[in-house]
Amino acid sequence: WIGLLTGSIVFILGITGCIYVLEPVFGNAFRTDLIYTEDTSGKRNSLSEIEDLIKEELSADHISGGITTYRDASRSLKAVLYQEDPEAGTYFGAVKDHRTVYVDPNRPENMGVVHEKYAFFNLVKCIEKLLIASLSLIYPGPCQ
Repeated sequence: WIGLLTGSIVFILGITGCIYVLEPVFGNAFRTDLIYTEDTSGKRNSLSEIEDLIKEELSADHISGGITTYRDASRSLKAVLYQEDPEAGTYFGAVKDHRTVYVDPNRPENMGVVHEKYAFFNLVKCIEKLLIASLSLIYPGPCQ
């Protein structure tokens, strides 16, 4: 019976892992209007100006996930705000806030905010973590 139980968990891990591997492909496909800018000519704004705009947009003191910059002039900058509650027992209780802001680096303009807490691929990642944790409870090993 333990073999059937762990076999089903490993099967679900394999399927959700295959789905999660495709996250960059599908994530970029559905957010092309946020990821790519139209105006690539001109001087890029300083990172401090962009950081101030992002803090104002998110109403936050600091950007917990950092700012991702790209060398490609047609790519927008991406900033992540992530706040968690370590005392909570579930994913939905643990993640207080998870937002991503896309900013045009050529003109300090917010291109959009995406609320990531209930995003499909974050839920898939949550399933992965839950199943891996349950598998380590069945087969305790040196990693525990």
